[in-house]
Amino acid sequence: MILIVGIAGQGLWRPLAGTPLFDVVAYGLPALEQGRWWTPITGTFFVIQPWVYIPTILGFWGMAYLEHRRGWRVALLYYWFGQLFAILGSALLLTGGRALPWPWAQQLAQTLDVGASGGTMACIAAAIGLFAAPWRQRAWFVVLGFAAMMPALPRQPR
Repeated sequence: MILIVGIAGQGLWRPLAGTPLFDVVAYGLPALEQGRWWTPITGTFFVIQPWVYIPTILGFWGMAYLEHRRGWRVALLYYWFGQLFAILGSALLLTGGRALPWPWAQQLAQTLDVGASGGTMACIAAAIGLFAAPWRQRAWFVVLGFAAMMPALPRQPR
């Protein structure tokens, strides 16, 4: 689905950020405050930069492994609950955080984003829980390192 949307929205060969479509589909605190309640769903199917398709598609391997081990219903539940929790939980955290003298939270509260990372990370986390020790601990180390670096990825301020 993400590749189909990438072709239809031309995101496979040009950045979505800065286009009129981005303002309609991107999620984040500004979108929710402006009443664009549909953005947690629509923004999930887009990717912000063409190069981000590579880690996005690779991230779905965790969902595929979870689906293989636990079934498609479980994988889909983890994906959508993880995606919505990531988006809405971040919005809630940033609502409180921007009231503090915390420049990082104030800047991030003004940004919009797109992508499936919240859902794929939830599936990867659930899949890692199925690994045998010591691989489970090693995989957690990698995932936590990746999650620590994710806030450094570019976002689109509004």
